[in-house]
Amino acid sequence: MCTPTSNCGFHHQVTGANKGIGFGIVQELCSKFDGVVYLTARDEDRGLAAVDELKKMGLSARFHQLDIDCKESILKFSEYLKKTYGGLDVLVNNAGMAFKVHNLHLYLYA
Repeated sequence: MCTPTSNCGFHHQVTGANKGIGFGIVQELCSKFDGVVYLTARDEDRGLAAVDELKKMGLSARFHQLDIDCKESILKFSEYLKKTYGGLDVLVNNAGMAFKVHNLHLYLYA
């Protein structure tokens, strides 16, 4: 039976993971679980730098650029995950979103 602590090869994604809590979550996932861990961030340079920092710690994470405010970015990564792995097992949605005042009605009634 697969559990999060077994060697089943789960596929993890952490959004907004190039620093702070998201980076810490990726660090823990890489050190405690088998499987693929994707560190995603809006800024490619910062995301790649975070992956390099993890490598220096002896940890292995993969990077993919992802902007959760951009539908095309979400669809691109989603299709990649479906094609490559058949989907995703664990999502940690850590990325922050800024509410735009002129679109506030979309968030209030969602």
